[in-house]
Amino acid sequence: MSKGNIASADQDLLASKQGLGTPDPEDQKEVPTAITSKRSVASQWAGTLLFCLCILLHVILVAFHAVLVGLRHRRKGAAFVVDKFVPGGLSFEDPKLFGKLSLVPNAIIKIYLVPLLYLTQLLALRRDLHLKQTLTAMHDKSEAWLSLGATGVTLFRYMDLFKRNANRDTKWHQELMSLATVFGVFMYLAGSLVLGIIAPDLISTFVQDANSTDYERYTPSLPSIGQNISLLQDAYPIVDLLSLLMNDANVNINGLVGNIIYDVPLAVSDSPSPTNATAFEVSCQSIAAGFQDGDLDATNFTIPIHVHDELMDINITPLPRSLNIRPAVWRDSSGTTAPPPVLLVASTLLIQDDGGALGNAVLTINPTLRPEKCISTPDCIAASSVQLMACTVTYQTVLNQVLIDTIDWPYLAPNTSDTNFAELVNLTGDSVAHNWTDWNEPATTKDPILSNIGSFPSISPLSHAVQLFKAPGSNQTSSYTYSLLEESVMEAAGYYNSPDPSTDPDLVWIEATLASALASVFLRAALTPDSIHEAENLYIVVDPKYYLEIKHWQPWLGTAISAMMLVLAVVLTRQPARDPHSRDPHVSGLGVLQLTWLLGRDATGIAQRTARLDEPTAANLREHGKTVEVEFTEY
Repeated sequence: MSKGNIASADQDLLASKQGLGTPDPEDQKEVPTAITSKRSVASQWAGTLLFCLCILLHVILVAFHAVLVGLRHRRKGAAFVVDKFVPGGLSFEDPKLFGKLSLVPNAIIKIYLVPLLYLTQLLALRRDLHLKQTLTAMHDKSEAWLSLGATGVTLFRYMDLFKRNANRDTKWHQELMSLATVFGVFMYLAGSLVLGIIAPDLISTFVQDANSTDYERYTPSLPSIGQNISLLQDAYPIVDLLSLLMNDANVNINGLVGNIIYDVPLAVSDSPSPTNATAFEVSCQSIAAGFQDGDLDATNFTIPIHVHDELMDINITPLPRSLNIRPAVWRDSSGTTAPPPVLLVASTLLIQDDGGALGNAVLTINPTLRPEKCISTPDCIAASSVQLMACTVTYQTVLNQVLIDTIDWPYLAPNTSDTNFAELVNLTGDSVAHNWTDWNEPATTKDPILSNIGSFPSISPLSHAVQLFKAPGSNQTSSYTYSLLEESVMEAAGYYNSPDPSTDPDLVWIEATLASALASVFLRAALTPDSIHEAENLYIVVDPKYYLEIKHWQPWLGTAISAMMLVLAVVLTRQPARDPHSRDPHVSGLGVLQLTWLLGRDATGIAQRTARLDEPTAANLREHGKTVEVEFTEY
C-alpha cells in the first residue's frame, strides 16, 4: 500500500473512532447565508464598477491620441505658436525650459499607464477566479501578466498544439482558448510598451527668432558677392570638390546642398527649423546660329567660333572628350552693361536631352587636332565636331520655407530629390522634361547676384589636367591646360566614362553640374572674412517665437494601439455572470497567498490529487493540471 493510501486509511480510522464517519466533501461546504449573499452582491457591484472604470480609462487613452491626430489634420501639419507667457505666471523666456514641454505627453502617458495596467491586470485575474477551467489554464493566464517576457515564454509552451499529430479533441480546443487569452495578454502588454516608446515623440518644440537673427546668414550676402570678381576668384578652388559635393553620401557642407545655398539655424531644435534659401538654376540651349569664324590660330592653336552677333567670338581648343567653357562678352564693350548671365559651352562629346535628341548645334570644325599620348582608343581619335550651347543662369529665392534638421551637426537641408523641397525652390528635377531648344537673344541683367556670371569662366584658375596634341601638317607638339571649372565639370558630368552613348553625359546632368559649381563658389565666398555676412550680429536671439508641433505618424500609431488595448481590455476583464447565492471567495486577484487560501478551502481534493504525482516536475504538474478543472466560486 502506498504512503498516500495509508495516510487516507489512518484518517478514516480516526474519524470512525470519533463516531464521525468519513468526512463528506459536500458536508464541508458552508451553507449560504444572508450575509454571504449580501457580500456576493456587493462584490459583483464592485467588480462592475471597476470594469466600467477600466473601460473609461482606456477610452480616454484612445481619445487623447485621436485628438492629437485631429489637431494636426486641422492645422494641416503646421506648428502651433505658443505665447511665451502662459496662464499661471509660468514664463518660457528660457528656450531650454520651453523645450521641456515636449516631455509632458511622455510623462502623462507613462504615469497613466501604471494604474491602467494595474486595474486591467486586477480585473483579468478576478475574472479568471470565477471561470471554470483547468489549473494549467489558470496558471498560464496568471503567469502571463507577470511581464512581457513571461508572456512570451508561456506562449512558447503552446507550440505543441500546432503539431501535425496533435489530437484535436475537447482538451485541444480548451487549450486553444487558453492560448487565445494568453496571446491577448501578450498583445496588451506589447501595446503598452509601444505607447511608452512613442510617447516622447508625440509632440516636439522649436524656437524661432522673429527678427531672423538666430541664423548664420549666407543668402543676404550673395548680391555683394556677385559684384565682387576678386572674391569669386579667391573662392574658386572649391569646385575641385564638385564631384564629391554632388554626392551627399561622400561629403556635406553646412549651408550647401546641390545647387542650393541656405541659411543655417544656430539654435538646436528637435524638429526641422524653417530657413531661407537661394537656388541657382542653369538652362542650356542650342546655339543653332553658331559657325566657325576663321582658321586655326597657329600661335595659340585655337579655333574662333561665332555664337551671336552681339557677343565676341569664343576661341576653343576641341580635343577628344573635352568641354570648353567660355565667358560671354559683349561685342560692343564701350558701355558699362554687365555681361549677360550666360556661360558659353562647346563640347566634343555629344549631349543628349530627355528625348535622345542632340539639338541643332553640332558644328563641324576644320582642321582637327591630333591627340598625343592618349590612353584609350576613343581618346586617340581627333574631334571633328563640337556641340555649342548657351547656358543661361537664373536663381530662385525661397523665404522661410526650407526646413533644416538641427538635431545633429552639421545642420543639413533635405535631399534635393525630395518633391516638396524641389517645388519650393522651383528646381528642374526629373519630373520636368529637359529638351533642347534654340538660343536666340542674350539676356541682359541688372541683378547684382548675376553681375559677373558672364565672366564666371574667365576667373577660373588653371587645373593640373594637360592635354597634348599636334596641329595638322605639323610635328610640333602643343598643350592645352583645362581651367579648374572645365576639369571639375568634366569629372562630375562623366566625361571620363566609357564612350558608350548610354553613359555619355546628358543635358540634365550638365545643367545640374554647372548650377552646383556656381552655388559652391558663391557659398565659399560667403564664408570668407571679407564677406558682408560677417559684419552682421548673428548670434543674438531677439523676441523668439515658440512653436509646438504634433508629429505625423506617432499619434496615428498611438490611436491604433490604444484602440487595440481597449478591445483587449473589454475581452480580458469582462466579469462573468454569477449566481448571487454562490459563495464568493472574496479575493480580487490571483496571488500566491490568495491561491494558497483558496486551495486550503478545497473540498474536492485538488491538492491531494496533485500530490499523487511521483515526480512533481514543472512539466508533469503542467500536464496533470490540464486534467484538473476548478471553479473557485464553489468553495
